[in-house]
Amino acid sequence: MAQSRKDIIAWVGSQVLPHEAAVRAWLRRWTSREQDIDDVIQEAYCRLAAMEDITHVGNGRAYLFQTTRNIVLEQVRRSKIVRIDNLSDKSSSSIVDEAPPMDRVVSGART
Repeated sequence: MAQSRKDIIAWVGSQVLPHEAAVRAWLRRWTSREQDIDDVIQEAYCRLAAMEDITHVGNGRAYLFQTTRNIVLEQVRRSKIVRIDNLSDKSSSSIVDEAPPMDRVVSGART
Protein backbone atom coordinates (compact mmCIF):
# COMPACT_ATOMS: atom_id res chain seq x y z
CA MET A 1 0.00 0.00 0.00
CA ALA A 2 1.28 3.46 -0.90
CA GLN A 3 2.35 5.77 1.86
CA SER A 4 1.24 9.36 2.09
CA ARG A 5 3.33 12.10 0.48
CA LYS A 6 3.59 13.72 3.88
CA ASP A 7 5.25 10.60 5.35
CA ILE A 8 7.67 10.30 2.44
CA ILE A 9 8.61 13.99 2.64
CA ALA A 10 9.18 13.69 6.37
CA TRP A 11 11.36 10.60 5.79
CA VAL A 12 13.44 12.38 3.15
CA GLY A 13 13.87 15.35 5.48
CA SER A 14 14.98 13.28 8.44
CA GLN A 15 16.75 10.28 6.89
CA VAL A 16 18.15 11.53 3.56
CA LEU A 17 18.64 15.29 3.57
CA PRO A 18 21.23 15.27 6.40
CA HIS A 19 23.52 13.16 4.16
CA GLU A 20 23.48 15.43 1.11
CA ALA A 21 26.83 17.03 2.01
CA ALA A 22 28.51 13.63 2.22
CA VAL A 23 27.08 12.63 -1.16
CA ARG A 24 28.24 15.93 -2.68
CA ALA A 25 31.75 15.32 -1.31
CA TRP A 26 31.73 11.82 -2.81
CA LEU A 27 30.57 13.19 -6.17
CA ARG A 28 33.35 15.81 -6.16
CA ARG A 29 35.85 12.96 -6.40
CA TRP A 30 34.31 12.07 -9.77
CA THR A 31 33.69 15.54 -11.19
CA SER A 32 34.63 19.06 -10.30
CA ARG A 33 31.73 20.62 -12.18
CA GLU A 34 29.27 21.85 -9.58
CA GLN A 35 26.48 21.87 -12.19
CA ASP A 36 26.92 18.12 -12.76
CA ILE A 37 26.78 17.49 -9.03
CA ASP A 38 23.64 19.63 -8.69
CA ASP A 39 22.03 17.70 -11.55
CA VAL A 40 22.75 14.33 -9.94
CA ILE A 41 21.46 15.50 -6.54
CA GLN A 42 18.31 16.91 -8.17
CA GLU A 43 17.68 13.66 -10.03
CA ALA A 44 18.18 11.68 -6.81
CA TYR A 45 15.60 13.79 -4.99
CA CYS A 46 13.18 13.43 -7.92
CA ARG A 47 13.51 9.66 -7.77
CA LEU A 48 13.04 9.63 -4.01
CA ALA A 49 9.99 11.89 -4.30
CA ALA A 50 8.48 9.54 -6.89
CA MET A 51 8.61 6.59 -4.51
CA GLU A 52 5.25 5.30 -3.38
CA ASP A 53 6.58 3.30 -0.46
CA ILE A 54 9.68 3.69 1.72
CA THR A 55 9.15 0.83 4.14
CA HIS A 56 11.69 -1.31 2.24
CA VAL A 57 14.45 1.26 2.88
CA GLY A 58 16.45 0.34 5.93
CA ASN A 59 19.08 3.08 5.75
CA GLY A 60 18.35 6.47 4.18
CA ARG A 61 22.03 7.37 3.83
CA ALA A 62 22.91 4.15 2.02
CA TYR A 63 19.83 4.48 -0.19
CA LEU A 64 20.81 8.03 -1.18
CA PHE A 65 24.37 6.95 -2.00
CA GLN A 66 23.13 3.99 -4.04
CA THR A 67 20.63 6.17 -5.91
CA THR A 68 23.27 8.76 -6.82
CA ARG A 69 25.69 6.01 -7.83
CA ASN A 70 23.07 4.54 -10.16
CA ILE A 71 22.42 7.97 -11.70
CA VAL A 72 26.14 8.53 -12.34
CA LEU A 73 26.47 5.07 -13.93
CA GLU A 74 23.45 5.75 -16.17
CA GLN A 75 25.03 9.03 -17.29
CA VAL A 76 28.31 7.28 -18.08
CA ARG A 77 26.51 4.60 -20.10
CA ARG A 78 24.55 7.22 -22.03
CA SER A 79 27.69 9.22 -22.80
CA LYS A 80 29.25 6.14 -24.44
CA ILE A 81 26.30 5.55 -26.77
CA VAL A 82 26.91 6.62 -30.34
CA ARG A 83 23.82 7.35 -32.38
CA ILE A 84 23.58 5.30 -35.55
CA ASP A 85 22.30 8.23 -37.62
CA ASN A 86 25.42 10.18 -36.62
CA LEU A 87 27.61 7.30 -37.76
CA SER A 88 25.84 7.03 -41.10
CA ASP A 89 26.26 10.76 -41.72
CA LYS A 90 29.99 10.61 -41.01
CA SER A 91 30.58 7.48 -43.06
CA SER A 92 28.73 8.83 -46.09
CA SER A 93 30.60 12.13 -45.97
CA SER A 94 33.93 10.34 -46.33
CA ILE A 95 32.89 8.67 -49.60
CA VAL A 96 34.28 10.50 -52.61
CA ASP A 97 32.14 10.50 -55.73
CA GLU A 98 34.44 10.58 -58.74
CA ALA A 99 31.65 11.22 -61.23
CA PRO A 100 31.50 14.70 -62.74
CA PRO A 101 29.11 17.15 -61.08
CA MET A 102 25.51 16.83 -62.20
CA ASP A 103 25.45 20.28 -63.89
CA ARG A 104 28.32 19.23 -66.18
CA VAL A 105 26.59 15.97 -67.03
CA VAL A 106 23.41 17.83 -67.94
CA SER A 107 25.16 20.55 -69.94
CA GLY A 108 27.21 17.93 -71.78
CA ALA A 109 24.05 16.07 -72.75
CA ARG A 110 22.59 19.23 -74.32
CA THR A 111 25.52 19.92 -76.63
